[in-house]
Amino acid sequence: ERAGYLPGLDPDSVQWEPRSYGPSDASLSVLLPVLESSQIAAVAEHVRIQSAAHLKALSVCQIVDAIDRAVARLLDRNDPYRRRMDSLLPVITGYDPHMVQQGLTGYLKTFRKPQLQRFLAEDFANPTILDGFQPLTKGGFGQAFGPDVLAHIWAGNVPGLPMWSLVAGLLVKAGNVGKVSSAEPLFAGWFAQVLSEVEPALAECLAIVWWRGGDIIPEASLLEQADLVLGYGNNESLSSIQSRVPSTTRFLSYGHKVSFAMVSASSLDAEKASATARLTAYDVARYDQQGCYSPHMVFVEHGGSVTPQRFAQFVAHELAAFDKKFPRRSL
Repeated sequence: ERAGYLPGLDPDSVQWEPRSYGPSDASLSVLLPVLESSQIAAVAEHVRIQSAAHLKALSVCQIVDAIDRAVARLLDRNDPYRRRMDSLLPVITGYDPHMVQQGLTGYLKTFRKPQLQRFLAEDFANPTILDGFQPLTKGGFGQAFGPDVLAHIWAGNVPGLPMWSLVAGLLVKAGNVGKVSSAEPLFAGWFAQVLSEVEPALAECLAIVWWRGGDIIPEASLLEQADLVLGYGNNESLSSIQSRVPSTTRFLSYGHKVSFAMVSASSLDAEKASATARLTAYDVARYDQQGCYSPHMVFVEHGGSVTPQRFAQFVAHELAAFDKKFPRRSL
């Protein structure tokens, strides 16, 4: 299986590094693209030119429709790309196959057309301001522009993570170049391929690359080309990236997080307590508590029909059930 998505490059000019994932008796070999600095610069420039010619010519409505059609394909369990996700991502990540299937389906549903329109409405009172000049409430006219090249440096703690920033970049008509993690290098490339099939105008407007962790030479090449850099990972790696981002380039970091949950007394009556405990346990069990929003502490309000101590017993029971349904990977 090949990782990455490299428009503008001759595949024969790319060096590929094989890596094995999964247990030795059922391992998967993935070919990771090892690009020279000049190749990364060429990919970024290709994305910049093609996005200016094709992506920025599309309306926001057309982009939303294209993403929605791509997501609809990935929600179809019989689609070839979805079958590859369901079969290969558990091998790559070590997560339980049923957990990956259920998690992907729920996750992908957050990128259907109504949700995408809601994303836009949260930031733009009139999303067509991305298409052309629109009247402003304070007078005059305004237009919103996304960066010409948006660089993403992703973590690999949960499958599908790259989709958030990649979709956001497309919605603001940015040319996107994303660097995948060695821990999960496949999902972003698959999504790019599906998107290019459902909307050929987008085929050359995004790229998925890879380099070894800590290899600053290819990283520097992308950082020099980018107008905006998004970084995901632990705080130490993000500080290292930020130190190399040019002073004229904006850097947005999404670092280490520990999340918690709050359970109100109103959700602890006899009818709701069991369901609340099941939802709490699922939030913990999903992707083995590795997500940014996985609760590591639960604060429970006093005053409900079910006491916090009793609720804790409910959660323990549900976690035991999830441990059988979604066995935890080796730590």
